Amino acid sequence: LFRSLPANKVINNVTVFAEYKSTEENLLPIKTSQSGYIESKIYDLQEVVDVKVKKLNIDDVENLNDVMIYIRTSRDVDRVDVWNDWKLIPFDNNYKITSNIILKGARFVQYKVVLKSRQAYIKFNNIELEVM
Repeated sequence: LFRSLPANKVINNVTVFAEYKSTEENLLPIKTSQSGYIESKIYDLQEVVDVKVKKLNIDDVENLNDVMIYIRTSRDVDRVDVWNDWKLIPFDNNYKITSNIILKGARFVQYKVVLKSRQAYIKFNNIELEVM
């Protein structure tokens, strides 16, 4: 395993590689989160435009009150870390949007799906936006 080093050799760093193998007696504990979220990739609209959130394409939702969908935009081409606040997209039992969401001056768009409980579930496909 160890090789002889020449005399007066200086070691600047050491890397240790280790492997852990569990058995039934010493299983690693898995932390199950009570809630969570996922953010989409950032979509570039190619120019600054006003957009309306037209439709949510959802196949299924469990515990509707524990599932939330948000959207945010940015118009700053030079600094993609400057974003407007997240806006909640309210929807009903039929997955229809219940109030108009207009996003003014949007160049970049991102959405976030939040599950507020362990029992929450959503089969979410996408959001349709309409350029105004």
